[in-house]
Amino acid sequence: MFVMLLLLGFVFSVSADTGIGEQNIHKLRPSKQDSKQLSWWQRPVNSDPCTKSEAPKLKLGHAVDKTHLRLSKHIHDSAEWFDNHFGSSQEFENYHNHSFIRAKTGIEWGEGDGFSPRLRLQGKADLPRLKRRLSIVASSTSDELFQKNLSGTEEVTEGDRGTHRLSTAIRWTLYKTRDLFLKMDGGIRFSFPLDPYAKLRFEHQKALPRKWQLRFSETLYTSVYNATGETTQFDFTRPICQKSIIRLTSRGTYSDESDGLEWLQGVRYYYCFGKDHAIAYYCSVYGVTRPKFQHDEYNIGLAYRKQFYRPWLFYVVEPEFIFPREDSWDKYFRVILSLECIFGKNPGGDGLF
Repeated sequence: MFVMLLLLGFVFSVSADTGIGEQNIHKLRPSKQDSKQLSWWQRPVNSDPCTKSEAPKLKLGHAVDKTHLRLSKHIHDSAEWFDNHFGSSQEFENYHNHSFIRAKTGIEWGEGDGFSPRLRLQGKADLPRLKRRLSIVASSTSDELFQKNLSGTEEVTEGDRGTHRLSTAIRWTLYKTRDLFLKMDGGIRFSFPLDPYAKLRFEHQKALPRKWQLRFSETLYTSVYNATGETTQFDFTRPICQKSIIRLTSRGTYSDESDGLEWLQGVRYYYCFGKDHAIAYYCSVYGVTRPKFQHDEYNIGLAYRKQFYRPWLFYVVEPEFIFPREDSWDKYFRVILSLECIFGKNPGGDGLF
């Protein structure tokens, strides 16, 4: 299976490097200086939603199309800024366009469980001679969190207890534009015995009426000693104001080890206090369809992330209440305190963190 997926990637891989030249709205011909600058719809995806930007002056004949395009870009950039700020490791890799190393350490306190240490290492190295289509990704996680990352079901607040093992993979970007990508991973989990795995992920974003944006993702995954299955996810995102967005998530996972379809429904509200700190409130419900359709767990919590001391250093506070069916819906409280350090190039291309 692993070899077949690699061969499939080589056969169907296509170039994703596309671009649009800079146009000067007020002149018939652009100057050399203007042509060297990126158009406003080509600017990096980490545009700060906490900073207002003035819209360019538009000719009347193009006002409707340009307004629609700019609004779509604003929604797109705001969503990606929050994903880059709060997202899971998978979202961080997807929207971080440069090589990086991310180290996250801290402690988790759980009601009745006491304190437990947390450590998460993650990295990506692009191979520039191959037009950024090939990269090496690596992480050090527990077996449970590795399986969630492999299947595309990892959440923002994830406990990471247990023995950590290294996994590394070659990532091939089969196709990529601003709103769509298709990527394939082929790698090894360094457990005993070694566990080869493969993952194919497709994602597409589309602007919808009334300022909504849809992000659809499909993940196919398999490994020798873990589950084989697929995950489908829909995210509907809408800006509430200049500094906040709301996201509705629906997700389903089916594998040879799942209890039928394992599903999730969730709501997240993100608010940006400034360019260096923001907060996310969330609630979600998990369930299965086998042996019958039922709710198994409710979650409610928040995540606060702030940069301090240096531009590449962050602290994160994540309190959460969990109500599991197996404990007769008795609440379980936990809080995660983390220190996060990022090395690498700024996603916006402004230099190093």
